[in-house]
Amino acid sequence: MKNIKSYLGLSALVIINVMAYNLTKNNLLGLEPIFISTFSLFLATLVLWSLHFLLQRKIKPDFKKLLTIGLGGIFGIAGFYFYISMALETMGLEVALFYMSGIPLMTLVVALLIGKKTRFRNIFWVFFALVGVVLIYFPMLRSMIFMPKAIGAMLLANLCFVFYTLFNEKMALKYNLGEIITLQVTTGTIVLVMSFIGNTETLAYNLKDLTTILMDLKIVASILFQVIFAIVIGYYLYIYALKRVGAVMSTLFINLIPVIHLLYKLFLDDNQLRFPGILGSLMILVSIYMIEDI
Repeated sequence: MKNIKSYLGLSALVIINVMAYNLTKNNLLGLEPIFISTFSLFLATLVLWSLHFLLQRKIKPDFKKLLTIGLGGIFGIAGFYFYISMALETMGLEVALFYMSGIPLMTLVVALLIGKKTRFRNIFWVFFALVGVVLIYFPMLRSMIFMPKAIGAMLLANLCFVFYTLFNEKMALKYNLGEIITLQVTTGTIVLVMSFIGNTETLAYNLKDLTTILMDLKIVASILFQVIFAIVIGYYLYIYALKRVGAVMSTLFINLIPVIHLLYKLFLDDNQLRFPGILGSLMILVSIYMIEDI
């Protein structure tokens, strides 16, 4: 099967994200979202640079390359984490996950606007998958509260992710994947740390409780999972897929997250499975199978 490694990598990334979601929900909700994002990215930066030194790889001091690649970290990584952290201050994780399901459609629209061409059938399957997501989340949507500020922040987070995706689709063809991830996570971390330090109340509150937080093994394990799997390994799998199967196909796998999450909840509570959820899951799976690499 063509590009089987990319599809397996994206599937693994979906499972990683579902596990990260559940760990965050169970263990990290007591922390400020911006603190979780900044601290996780900071640790990921240390891990990535450590890997570079251990593997004896050198990043040549090319200012133009550093600036170009760094744009993905500034507007993609830092922007995404900043706005999603802002949204999560008043929005639940599951609601945020629902809004993220719009990323594949947004990616397709922007790709078409910048000159990419595709068949109508691919546009249809992206919409078809989105309808499937709506069916899965339909019970939640009936009781969802309209929060303009949080929704606006989520839309900005989605746009940052779309930029990161389309930008790195091109970068992956020019530069080493390890260099892209290391430089972008580093620049994203620097920007987030600056914004985090700027909020003195948040900084003082989180630094005060940092020692207590690090004494909790569940919190430490959850953060380390985010760092190693969701960021270091996750970004590599994602950019590798961008290089092989394209932006829209890669983002479409985001819609598999509610499918896997539904299966996870099924193991915990048999009452979670409803006909709309089954139908929505099938629609998403069919869409991923039918769509072409774009």
